Amino acid sequence: MNAKNQNDTEERIWHITYTRSRAEKQVALRLDKAGIPYFLPMYRELHHWSDRKKWIERPLFPSYIFVCVTPKEYSEALTIPGLLYYVNIKGKAVSMPDHRLQAIKRAVESNKVVEVLSGAPAPGEIITITSGALKGLKGTVIRYEGKHHLLMAIEELGKYLKIKIQPEEF
Repeated sequence: MNAKNQNDTEERIWHITYTRSRAEKQVALRLDKAGIPYFLPMYRELHHWSDRKKWIERPLFPSYIFVCVTPKEYSEALTIPGLLYYVNIKGKAVSMPDHRLQAIKRAVESNKVVEVLSGAPAPGEIITITSGALKGLKGTVIRYEGKHHLLMAIEELGKYLKIKIQPEEF
């Protein structure tokens, strides 16, 4: 059995890694080439210049990439150029539950993510979305400039996704 097949039988755990500034896409390419599963959530943003407008893709969490590694690959991942370290609390790498990554993926794919916030606004009503692409997602609703938004906490990063929703969706 080769090393690749052995890795397939070992338990993989999602971890949060920190990259060099603006190196997320290059690190993702290198992880892919090394065969290490990763998740780099991206969103599209309309950028305005004085002479034109253009849609650009940006990382949802700048300088962060989620990697899924076996204990054997744990150190190997850090040899990827541009990948600096695992995010840790009290010296232990933070693991990320699969269901949270799936929720982030669904939110990004819905094209309703408005922004990533570092802190939560004043607490509000906790709801569960009952229809649409984000069905089953739970979060805190805030009212902002007459529009409804859902805040989805990403505790492992200390960040919140602000997602536009319609009242009929909850």
